Amino acid sequence: ENAKMYQGSPCKDMYPTEYFPHGITNGAQWYNVPGGMQDWNYLHTNCFEVTIELGCVKYPKAEELPKYWAQNRRSLLQFMKQV
Repeated sequence: ENAKMYQGSPCKDMYPTEYFPHGITNGAQWYNVPGGMQDWNYLHTNCFEVTIELGCVKYPKAEELPKYWAQNRRSLLQFMKQV
């Protein structure tokens, strides 16, 4: 649903060697956070957590948020529909 992410190299200028086939990556292979909230929730409550990366910048400027919404709106709605 996100055309830019689907290309597989959405952050080419920042991370030129990273490639995610169809915009999907195994988060643990990308970066590992042992002992994080996701681990705790799974071990203690049998609850899965999902981290959704919406762009290349962790803290985008407020004026860039409409762009992120436009790029990810359909993806987020599809995710909620499937859940």
